[in-house]
Amino acid sequence: MVDAHDQQRSVGISRRGFFAGVGAAGVAGALAACAADSEPSTGARRPAEAEVASPHKEGQLDTVTFDGPHQAGIATPHQAHAVVIAYNFAGAEANRTNMRRLMTIWTGDARAMTSGGAALADLEAELGASPANLTITVGWGPRLIDALKLTGDVPHWCRNNLHGLPAFEGDQLDPAWGEADLCLQICGDDLTTVSHAARVLTRGGQDYVRPVWSQRGFVNVRDGETPRNLLGFKDGTAIPRTEEEYDAAVWDDLGGSAMVVRRVVY
Repeated sequence: MVDAHDQQRSVGISRRGFFAGVGAAGVAGALAACAADSEPSTGARRPAEAEVASPHKEGQLDTVTFDGPHQAGIATPHQAHAVVIAYNFAGAEANRTNMRRLMTIWTGDARAMTSGGAALADLEAELGASPANLTITVGWGPRLIDALKLTGDVPHWCRNNLHGLPAFEGDQLDPAWGEADLCLQICGDDLTTVSHAARVLTRGGQDYVRPVWSQRGFVNVRDGETPRNLLGFKDGTAIPRTEEEYDAAVWDDLGGSAMVVRRVVY
């Protein structure tokens, strides 16, 4: 994704935040709320089944299956818009009970919104009426995994990076944009829907977590092509494209993955 603008802070530095894929921490029932309870899926898009005349533009009713062996939003074809929001626990202790409660809320709301429905307490459901390939992906930070005493149940790459990633030469790292307890990656082809989902999920989790930073992005490219970033460079030339490449480079043995958010300011 190409950086568009910052939603909360704007600082002239680069920063990486590291989050473990939620599928990598599926232990002790802490992720029971995120378990698939419908047909397996790889996050593939599903065209709308409606054949009657519709006021929606082409693709506005298309959905990406929420449940499956991997989280949607990772191997899913590029959507046009994205926002990544980092959260820290605030007002509630970071323990397994509260994590189950938060994951139950987020999972129910995300499943509903990605299918074109309304979240449980959504008072503005019309803003999400066009799912437009909406995906909602959850990540847990290594610091949180350590605090929940789940490190024995995650892949070695997560255990080896509990204290963050080493800095690259030339980095100007700011803790304000650093690691958080959790993150949400929300992507879709309708900016209104993406923004609405971000508000709904942030509001739904407010008894447990607070947002600490967010980053918006966009991409405009045909499937199969490599996009250019705002500096003019092609971005993502070496990304996996086949199931075999994803198995080798993206998914771990537990079906999860890792995510690094790197802000580039120019």
